Amino acid sequence: GMKINFETRCDVLDPSIIPQIADTCGMLALGFESASYKTLRRMNKVKDRAHYQKYISNTIAIFKEAVRNGIPIMVFMIAGYPGDTEEDLEESLLFARELSKNEGHGGYVFKIGECRVYPKSKLYDISFSLPDVVFDNDGVFGHNIVRQPSKDLKFETVLAYMREIFNLSNNTPKLQTILSNMIPFFRLPANSLMDDMIPDACLRGNNREIFNVHGESLSTFRELVPKLTEKYKKWMSGQRSTRDLQF
Repeated sequence: GMKINFETRCDVLDPSIIPQIADTCGMLALGFESASYKTLRRMNKVKDRAHYQKYISNTIAIFKEAVRNGIPIMVFMIAGYPGDTEEDLEESLLFARELSKNEGHGGYVFKIGECRVYPKSKLYDISFSLPDVVFDNDGVFGHNIVRQPSKDLKFETVLAYMREIFNLSNNTPKLQTILSNMIPFFRLPANSLMDDMIPDACLRGNNREIFNVHGESLSTFRELVPKLTEKYKKWMSGQRSTRDLQF
């Protein structure tokens, strides 16, 4: 039967309904952001300590139910939010470690990324108001990555925590299949799409510059994704260490 991917916030979903949707849920994408009370307050995600406790406890309950019912789960997190200290990152790491003690065939991934600050946003104004925050002011179409969330927290430290948290993921065969079907270009650099490994049937144009996403072409490409991922793994690791962390 048809599978549906659900996206929700960790303080919205009722964990008790997860067993009821298990047969139709292909993946559960959960917006969590951080385990730090101070960070969540700066994000305006929680109102007070009581709300924070519910935020955390509901996330744990959702995660456990998803694992118990074999539902792949993707937990979205942000590292290096303006004002963050290493203590805030440590809280998120410890929380992810606790979640990772739950094992199941569905698998899970901690999809953590660096913070980005875009013009005309509230966060943009907040970042300018904090004297020690440094970010790439690249404009609307730039990366706008936060390079220094606070005085003593450097980008290299943020990257280190991101890697450690991401590596707690449980990449099961079921999770790999779901991700491959949902986003076949996941974890691939743009230059890999010009690889000679990809047959002409998957591409269009005189110079193979247009990717054919229809029918059998996409199915053929999906079968190649594991080989391409392995081939370009080191290249992607190099990119993450110098610029940003994309999984």
